[in-house]
Amino acid sequence: MAELAALADGSLASERRAALEARVAASSELADRLVEQQRAVALAGSAVNGVEAPAALRARIDAQRRVRRVRVPRRLVLIGAPAIAVLAVAIGVVVIGSGPSSERFHAALAATEQAPGARGEATPPPRGRALLRGVAA
Repeated sequence: MAELAALADGSLASERRAALEARVAASSELADRLVEQQRAVALAGSAVNGVEAPAALRARIDAQRRVRRVRVPRRLVLIGAPAIAVLAVAIGVVVIGSGPSSERFHAALAATEQAPGARGEATPPPRGRALLRGVAA
């Protein structure tokens, strides 16, 4: 019955259409049911043509559509995505172009006023030596 309805309204897949039309041609009962389905489709089509949604409903739907358009800033996405990609590339260039990491760490560990004895070595003190001045091991 569902295939007859699909045949009547034109939505039946083309590979099924020929087989069903052959069955309808061979059966007067199926032919009668197909005619009923075709009448129902025609009746539904004519009923839809004479009905219109109330103006208040149409206005409410139009207002919701406008709100949705405001909520989805596609333009911002189209501008923001490339901007983020450019920023990521710029950060990568700065990090990669800033010299080898061993030089940076050596400079960061060099002697300062607060640590005049620093030698730029990033190794822990030998076991048993005090980590802080005035603290016994």
